[in-house]
Amino acid sequence: MMKNAYATYHAALKRGLLKPPGICEHCGNSAKIHGHHSDYAEPLKVNWLCASCHMQLHAGTLYENDVKRERQAENQRRYEEWKTTHPEQIGSFERELDRVFEDLFRSK
Repeated sequence: MMKNAYATYHAALKRGLLKPPGICEHCGNSAKIHGHHSDYAEPLKVNWLCASCHMQLHAGTLYENDVKRERQAENQRRYEEWKTTHPEQIGSFERELDRVFEDLFRSK
């Protein structure tokens, strides 16, 4: 079934019945776009992914990486929000860091 799906897919590409959109459906990258079959029974139904996203999908890490990026973005957003609501603590934190670095360099 997989070979038939690939043959049908490539024939459709060659005849212009299928056209890659030019960008990855997942990340928006415009690098070489691959057609990914989720179901070989539907050879003309593909997801258009860049090589990187396609490899990550097959490795099982594509959506795992999305979760990590979302978590990092959420942590950054929370930190930025905290900085605006606690400006007095930012100054003391930076002064403490400066003091630690000064102690480190003086001890050498």
